[in-house]
Amino acid sequence: MAVKYDNFEIVLLLLSQPGITIEPSLFRDCKTLKQITIPSSVVSIEESAFEGCSTLKQITIQPSIKVIKEFAFFNCVSLTEITIPDSVK
Repeated sequence: MAVKYDNFEIVLLLLSQPGITIEPSLFRDCKTLKQITIPSSVVSIEESAFEGCSTLKQITIQPSIKVIKEFAFFNCVSLTEITIPDSVK
């Protein structure tokens, strides 16, 4: 899946290093993002990381996630499914 974000087109995003944090507002207002699977290499999703991703419908989060900060998925108005593991504080 290709995602248009500002002047860049994200074709593939590999998050394979252990201990990755998805930084604040990293994908904010990305209007073409429809589905996310957060891999086990990610341990934290920061404030507003996906805020305003208005076409985002499905999110799957692996058990490695320890923290999801406030507004991480705020205003994701199309979101119909999210799986949050028990490991999240």
